[in-house]
Amino acid sequence: MPGCRVVKVVDGKGKPIVGAEVSLLDCDAETQDCSNPILSRGWLTDRSGRVCREELMDLDQRGALEIIAPDSIGGRCAGVKHWRHPKGLRRGTGPIVVKLDVAPLPTARLEGRIVSSDGRPIAGATIAIESVVVGDRCSFGSDEAPSTSSASGQFSFAAVARGKATLQINHADFAPRTISAAVPSEPAEIVLNEGASWEGRMLDPDRRPITDCKVSVRAGGTVLAVSPCSGGRFSLRHLPAGEMEVAVRTEEQSPLGARMLTIKTGIVGNEHRVRDVSWPKGVTLGGTIVDQNGTPIPEARLSALPRGLDRLPSEFHPKEVVVRADGSGHFTFRHLTSGPWVIEGDLRGVLKGKLGKLDVEALTDREGLRLVVPRPQEY
Repeated sequence: MPGCRVVKVVDGKGKPIVGAEVSLLDCDAETQDCSNPILSRGWLTDRSGRVCREELMDLDQRGALEIIAPDSIGGRCAGVKHWRHPKGLRRGTGPIVVKLDVAPLPTARLEGRIVSSDGRPIAGATIAIESVVVGDRCSFGSDEAPSTSSASGQFSFAAVARGKATLQINHADFAPRTISAAVPSEPAEIVLNEGASWEGRMLDPDRRPITDCKVSVRAGGTVLAVSPCSGGRFSLRHLPAGEMEVAVRTEEQSPLGARMLTIKTGIVGNEHRVRDVSWPKGVTLGGTIVDQNGTPIPEARLSALPRGLDRLPSEFHPKEVVVRADGSGHFTFRHLTSGPWVIEGDLRGVLKGKLGKLDVEALTDREGLRLVVPRPQEY
């Protein structure tokens, strides 16, 4: 691969190490400390023990490497090395070969059985090892393939590092569960329950059902449940107990436009909640979008974003509201939070010309705004 620098990782016998993580570290010029990674994630060596990356071309100027043993044999717990570029070693003299002494961790079998709260075996549950802790402090993320419970609820992993494993168990008909299991241990029963549920109506500030939306629940970055707003109603099932974040995303054709509402809530085990969600009231702004000749732009797409926040053309900002003008170029942003907003349009022409921009103080309902697009757009 042209335009890249090769790093090859080998063991004490010179044999290539597959799956080792190679990270580029930034060295402080004054303290010579090389503990700060330049990227959040390194690169894994291929079947020949190599990585070839453009970012490594200026390794002699940027600093050092951190080499971590593959997760399959214990990650940092099995071996880690910091390699500093020797002074005087010229670029282009061949691959940088780094020897990593590894000590594969002792392993044992991990097995168990997944059952329901009434003792019935659960088939088809997915059991994944998220991480393993070895000793008092050493831990690593596992790359072990997930196991699936059998008809009798049984699952097993043939070789897991001895220590304490964190397991994530998921099944479509039960609440997810995370547990800690000693390795090795006697086969244990892991009980899944149906979890909590939440049903209700999704209402706009005027108490009218919202039909064009989707509701999702997250906890710790994991999506727990998703529900469409069918006929203005949502149904979230198999929720675990604890704190969670509920996100409501409306579509552009909704009277509220495309936007997002986030609610933080807590739920207790096996709770069956029946409660509506109402969008908060706010300020409504309306007007017309026109070109530089004063001609209305029909079906224009407009965005409103609180002043001081930036949006990217290809991404939806969580605080953004997107609406479409009608056939006469009239637009309405309903129930915006009070404060300064920036309205932009026509989004359909963002790659063909400039956007019209309007700074507005949303303190009370207003009509008659006029957004001028600097030059005519071609669609």
